[in-house]
Order: sequence, then C-alpha cells, then structure tokens
Amino acid sequence: MSIQYQLAPGCCLTQAVYPLPVDFDGIWGLGKDQARPIRSIYGKKVRVPRTSRNYGSAYHHSGESHAGGECPDVLLPLKVWANRYAERMGEQPFDNIVLNLYDNGRDYISRHKDDEPQIRPGSCILSVSFGETRTFRLRNNNGAIVLDVPMNDGCVLVMHGPMFQSTLTHEVPKVSGAKGAALGRRINVTFRQFVKTP
Repeated sequence: MSIQYQLAPGCCLTQAVYPLPVDFDGIWGLGKDQARPIRSIYGKKVRVPRTSRNYGSAYHHSGESHAGGECPDVLLPLKVWANRYAERMGEQPFDNIVLNLYDNGRDYISRHKDDEPQIRPGSCILSVSFGETRTFRLRNNNGAIVLDVPMNDGCVLVMHGPMFQSTLTHEVPKVSGAKGAALGRRINVTFRQFVKTP
C-alpha cells in the first residue's frame, strides 16, 4: 500500500513501507569509524550534523566530491528491492547510495534540493528510513511549508516528477534541547540515478 501526494505540477511524493527485515545494527556499524567533516556554509565552518557514507558512483555535492565504495553486503537486499521498485515505476536502476546516520534529534539535514548536474534530470529519488521517527519537510521556493511527513521505521519516500527539485526543497529539521537529545538513532538510505557518461 502506498500514498501519493500531488504537491504541484510535475511534483509527486509517494510514501510506502519497506517490506523486508533489516539489520539495523549492522547498517549502523558502517559509520562507526567515519569522521564528520567540517564544511564552509555561508562563510562559516560547520561540522556536518550527521554521519554519511557514499556507495556506488562518486557523488559531487556541497562543493565536494564524495568517492563511492562498493555496496556492503548488509545493504544489498535494500539495493535490490529499491531497483525493483524503480523498475516498476519505469525508472532506471540506481547508481548511487548515500547512507546518513542520525545519533538523535540534534542531528539533521538542512533545507536543500537534489539538483546537481550529475543527477539524471527528472529521475526519481528513493529513500528508506529506519529507527526513530523524524519529520520530512517540504517547502516551496518562498520557504513556505508545503508538507510534513513523519518518517516512521521502514518508511519509504519517493520524490518524482520533472519539476520536483526545481519547485521544492526538502529537509529533516533539527529537534533542539532535551527533546532532541532524547530521540533515538535513525538510519536513512537514499538512492539516486546519475547521468550516464560515455
């Protein structure tokens, strides 16, 4: 069963549930030795507020190139399932996997668009979340909130439509203070398709 949100012309969000068991601790362990880099954002040095790993093709974003590694065994069932889901949507197989680990509510990802030239224009972007429930927030280009979706354990979200990334931004907002510190761990695995180069 899935839910579709038609958010604007050419902008659709599909919500579904991942149907297979997952090794949460095994996936979490992929980030145990990964340092959080410091990036320059609007002229300020900021440590990235989550742990990330990149698999498959290298991904160029946030002004940096992130080398891809071989997909680890613990993520292979998820990769196979995601590619079959994409095939049912008439999409190509995914080229890249980004793993994001959130220790608690104080970890977050700020408002952004997945509009890098490397990403195949109009292709779907699929993400699966496990663990603590967090909010997936969509805004229009004026900053107004369009939709908040609670990402529960096993939540699948698919951003698709030719205008999605030019029309909307997405984020996982920070939960501050004691409430944020009390939230549990969250895993997000996101799949993207890249432009094929000769």
